[in-house]
Amino acid sequence: MMNRLHFTLMLVLAIPGMVLYGCPAAPEHCTGCLARLADARPVDSAAETGIIVGSGGDTGSGGTIGTGGVEASGGMMGTGGQGTGGAGSGGRGTGGSGTGGASTGGSGTGGRGTGGSASGGSGTGGMGTGGNATGGTGMGGGGGADTNPVLWYKFDETAGTTTAADSAMWGGTARPGMLGTAGTGGIATFSTTRRVGTNALSLTPAATLPNTNGGFVTVPSLHTLAPGAITIAVWVNLASVTATENWERVYDFGTGSVAPNNLINMYLTARAGDALPMTPVRFTITTTGHAVGAEQRLDGTTALTTGWHHIVVVLPASATTGAAYTGTLYIDGVVAKTNNAMTLHMSDLGATTNNWIGRSKFAGNPFFRGLIDDFRVYNRALSAADVTALFAVR
Repeated sequence: MMNRLHFTLMLVLAIPGMVLYGCPAAPEHCTGCLARLADARPVDSAAETGIIVGSGGDTGSGGTIGTGGVEASGGMMGTGGQGTGGAGSGGRGTGGSGTGGASTGGSGTGGRGTGGSASGGSGTGGMGTGGNATGGTGMGGGGGADTNPVLWYKFDETAGTTTAADSAMWGGTARPGMLGTAGTGGIATFSTTRRVGTNALSLTPAATLPNTNGGFVTVPSLHTLAPGAITIAVWVNLASVTATENWERVYDFGTGSVAPNNLINMYLTARAGDALPMTPVRFTITTTGHAVGAEQRLDGTTALTTGWHHIVVVLPASATTGAAYTGTLYIDGVVAKTNNAMTLHMSDLGATTNNWIGRSKFAGNPFFRGLIDDFRVYNRALSAADVTALFAVR
């Protein structure tokens, strides 16, 4: 039966250095094939070799590790490598297909939001190319104090300076405050004893009583800067809390003290002298004078002590002209008083001419004695979270 076998395939002996010759297709050579199988010998040369088994291709190298986003907003593009395998010569070598390594991009940092309790945005990193690299997700920036007032006196000037810079620059226009004194003996300067920033405004009335001479700052009217909704925030540090300081003004916007102009007024006093024995903080806005029932007020419930206190008045816009809204007084970040029957805004007062920090439009009231810092005016109603953020600013 063996001489009828027909070898049609190349055979490879598992003997080192040995290989069979290929068998021709003609069946009459099968006996020869058997003979050669009997005394197989080493191959003398490549010429005697039939078809040698092809060697496999080089192992393909995998892709390099993809780089994720670098630490930045949103992350940069990560780039993964792609490996290319080499093809084997003479055989069926298989090139390796490289796979880019997965990597994680760094965390980007979201910017600080504007607007009081503004939250920083979260950026998303870009996808890596070829290596499954994933850009990092930006972390939101911390909420911060609203930095868009329409009037802002930091009072960071040094002693001897006679103007207070307006850091708001609303509409591209600077509206500096002008330091001045009335009468003799008053002082308006800057002190390194501050609450926010580097310095604070220092106001000292005349030493002799009554202290109706003193230092103050002249500021612009607010009727065009904040005609509707308004927020006024300020730090105060009372040098004294005796009856001598009753009715001293933190700020006052009005048009004279003689009728009929004396009817128009908006002010904040640190000590309301008619609310004995408490003498609390009082905010008032009126166009019909100061008789009982004429003023729209926000009265605190306790008297201020010496030391720093943050006072914020928030008057939202009316839903319709003349409609009632709820005004709010904050002291040291906490609601001290609300009034849901308020209707007036700065537009109702018009262009006031006596606009002062530390001075009343009424000549008989004392000048402010102490320190004032970080005076801000906004043309919107700050939220409770905004006020909390302002209170935390140092």
